[in-house]
Amino acid sequence: KKTRSLSSMPGDTVIKHRSRNDTIIEHRENNLKATVDLQKENLKGLAKKVKELNKNNAKKEQLISDVEKTMYDLVEKHAASLEILQTEHINADEDLQHEVEVLQAEVNHLKWQVDNQEEME
Repeated sequence: KKTRSLSSMPGDTVIKHRSRNDTIIEHRENNLKATVDLQKENLKGLAKKVKELNKNNAKKEQLISDVEKTMYDLVEKHAASLEILQTEHINADEDLQHEVEVLQAEVNHLKWQVDNQEEME
């Protein structure tokens, strides 16, 4: 298809072509503007979602931090309780050992008394 330059066309044909071209360009500009506006709205929606996700992540990170702190505190308390129990166990063993020694001494003394009494008879 051959295109003729506008200068070789009659006057009202040139005006019609320019008018048609202007209409097409205006239509394309309007479509592009509508597409740009739509993309801007989509970006705003995405930005809002990203902001919301960041807020949710911050809440979850805080929750994880709180749980970690609670767990650490519980482990520390458990370790302290375990240490106390071990100390009490050691003290109880020492007390029992002392009682055994006292009772053994009493048994030995009673044996000595029995032996001495038998010898006296």
